[in-house]
Amino acid sequence: YACEADRGRASEAYRDLTTLRQFAQSGASSTLFDALWTPLFLGVLFLVHPLLGTIGALSALLMLGLGLAGDRLTEGPQARSAAALARSHGWFGIAVANLHVIRAMGMLDGVRRLIGQAAQDARNEQDVVQRRHETIMLISKPARALAQVLIMGAAAWLVLEQSRSAAIIFATSMLFGRALGPIEGAVAGWKALAIALSAYRRLDGIMSAATTVANGKTLH
Repeated sequence: YACEADRGRASEAYRDLTTLRQFAQSGASSTLFDALWTPLFLGVLFLVHPLLGTIGALSALLMLGLGLAGDRLTEGPQARSAAALARSHGWFGIAVANLHVIRAMGMLDGVRRLIGQAAQDARNEQDVVQRRHETIMLISKPARALAQVLIMGAAAWLVLEQSRSAAIIFATSMLFGRALGPIEGAVAGWKALAIALSAYRRLDGIMSAATTVANGKTLH
């Protein structure tokens, strides 16, 4: 049993390493780094005019809030889907390793149904994740468009009512797009980041446990 457990942990660690590598190579990771520039662009908007900076900051907070809401809404179904898929794969591996015994005992149909049900549960939970994610995206796109209209309207009002230079409209459009663009990408890649963080935590736990065992053997 210990050997089976070690092989299971090694397989899980390999999957987690693959997850981290795929995330590092994806566009989601670069978008998250671009989001670090958002405060700078918002700060410049505040320098142009406090009203524009306020609208930009509130819009950025709204987009971040939608990202957090999406993560909360999909966290449970995503975890249940992963657990069901792991059960399906585990039972399939056991069935393949003991196929002759299972067939001799007349349990092949029951095992097939068990594996299929776990796989179906994983698909059902994944469908829930997809629907909730699409709902968040359907909300975020109109919210982004509304924020764009508000800030451009505010810039036009400053030009007309306060005799500001018309260049303020161009500057506002550029700065606002630069500020919110990475956040929109971060919202879209939020789930990938959450999955990568989960994989990192599991790997950190495995490495900590291995280090503890190695230190214990060294002391003995």
